[in-house]
Amino acid sequence: MVSYMIGKRGSPEAASRYQLSGVWGGQLDRFSFRVDDADSSNFIGIALGRVTLAYLGRNLGEKTFSILLLASASGCLGVVWGVRSVPVDAVALVLVGFFIGPVTPKVLSAVSTRVPPSLKSSVVSLTIGLGLIGSSVGPLIFGVVAGKGGLASLPAVLIGASVFTSSTVTEHGIQQLLTGEDGTNDEILVAKLLNISTTEGGAPFLGPLEFLNTYVYQLGLSLLVPSGSAMEYQSAADFWNTRGRLLFNATAGQAYYNATYQNGSSRPTLVLRTTSQARILASEQAWAAGFFGPTNTSAQYDLVEIKEGGGANDTLALDCVNSDVAAIGYTGDDAVFEFIPLYLQEATERMNNYLVNGAISFNVNDTYAMQSICTYEYATFGDSEFCYLFTEQEWAGFEYSLDLEYYYDFSFGQATGRAQGIGYVEEMIARLKGKPVAATNTNVNKTIDDDPAKFPIGEKLYMDMSHDDVQVSVITALGVKYFQGELPITASAPSPSRPFRISYMTPFASRLNTEVIGCTSASPLELKKNKVLYSPNQNGYDPALATNKFIRMTWNGGVVPLATIEGEYNDSTLSCLLLTEHCHRWSVRRSYRRIVSLVCLLVFTVYFQVNASITANYDYACTGNYTLDGFVADSGTIFPIV
Repeated sequence: MVSYMIGKRGSPEAASRYQLSGVWGGQLDRFSFRVDDADSSNFIGIALGRVTLAYLGRNLGEKTFSILLLASASGCLGVVWGVRSVPVDAVALVLVGFFIGPVTPKVLSAVSTRVPPSLKSSVVSLTIGLGLIGSSVGPLIFGVVAGKGGLASLPAVLIGASVFTSSTVTEHGIQQLLTGEDGTNDEILVAKLLNISTTEGGAPFLGPLEFLNTYVYQLGLSLLVPSGSAMEYQSAADFWNTRGRLLFNATAGQAYYNATYQNGSSRPTLVLRTTSQARILASEQAWAAGFFGPTNTSAQYDLVEIKEGGGANDTLALDCVNSDVAAIGYTGDDAVFEFIPLYLQEATERMNNYLVNGAISFNVNDTYAMQSICTYEYATFGDSEFCYLFTEQEWAGFEYSLDLEYYYDFSFGQATGRAQGIGYVEEMIARLKGKPVAATNTNVNKTIDDDPAKFPIGEKLYMDMSHDDVQVSVITALGVKYFQGELPITASAPSPSRPFRISYMTPFASRLNTEVIGCTSASPLELKKNKVLYSPNQNGYDPALATNKFIRMTWNGGVVPLATIEGEYNDSTLSCLLLTEHCHRWSVRRSYRRIVSLVCLLVFTVYFQVNASITANYDYACTGNYTLDGFVADSGTIFPIV
């Protein structure tokens, strides 16, 4: 810039030296016309710029503030380029230094708060190293340009560098927003909290955030905590008490499953399936202890562990290529990050008011991470300080954000929603019919399912430990329209009576049961009062005479309204939609209503073996090359545009 000011603007050589000093110092010492006492200006102004601008930009966030600074510096460079006046250009250069001053610490802050603590020192060191390389290579390149007669374009080159830097910071922020893992976003917040404490020292948090002055993050990633194990154990114990005793004709006082018949002969060994993910495997083992008993549990069943990831088909995990393509499979994530600012902006401003300095401030994603950490700490420790930071309405917003994520990532709002669950539906149909899985092009692992030792047919009990999103996709693949319907992204409070409510559908240790019920009558009468079954033969019931088979599905004890299944199925087989009962409705008031809960086994299996797979269109939805232009809203599937 010294050469530019001398060669292109005619600035005196003595003054031009101190104009550059003004860039670093942030002042010109009386426009550098007195050169005898200007030395003291070096680096004074850059410190002033950093302190002043850091304070003014405390509530803007690192990304937004850095973009504004770079834009302001680019504007000043534009003045240097376009205005032929030495005093004006000199002042503009001072302002360039003033605006650029805080950029480096802001960029370092932004980088350090967007990586896990274990990578923080390495990433910051790499960033500083790349900056030093740039500061060495840049002058060399500009010198070559100037030597080739391109000195006049130097301000334009600097403006271009500022614009490029600005767009890079923006892209980094978008990548941060697109994270789909709770733990990743939570650890970003934890890194920022550590950065605030380290940078500012003392006690940088006030009021409700005062606990952060001594806070230590104790959560791990993808681990099953003791309370989670207890929930699975209790779930299995409840299943044994309400279903297992009847299925396996338990004797009086029998607390767990018995691998032998009453005559002493051995029962066929039950087969349990799970994915290889650590917390899913541990959940399966905890469930098994509650069902088989805590003593010598693993010897009483065979465990089929299906490797999750690595390219093998797996119906217990969302094995669908396009669900991992951002432009197709992340519509739920996009909906969440569009919704977060609508309900958490006020809370974010409130959190920033509890920062002593505020040079590093919270953004809405940080506030969202606080809510997320609350839920996991509550499950792990029984309570969390983060839980008390938010209003009831803000917690309603958090609940709805999860509805948006699951509906538009795994259900009717997602083009691959049905396809993600159709493989498990095909396995369920095979079990209900008592026949091997038919030939299919879905994510069914035929190597496993064709092996009777790993996928037996004709058992009284099948137990699969999977993910919550798989449960959602299975219901979607079945086409249960009760859960279908657009979820709007608005700042207004969501309807408390919305059917699709993830906190009811898939809480921790959620259970989706499919039951075959035998009746002696093809048209059983509605029961007006609930009856407790103490034994299989109670009230004269004889399984040999119960030849009319019906299906019922329950989700965490609530009956799934199979009568809302779409298509011609309901219209043509009304005689098979027989039994109604009082059952739990998915609503915050837990009101009750009568819905059809049983459907004929034969009609159910025939219909879904044909129609569900066609509607899911797995091959195209999961592996096809398409955009979402052909997606019909809330259909849960996609077909080629004709």
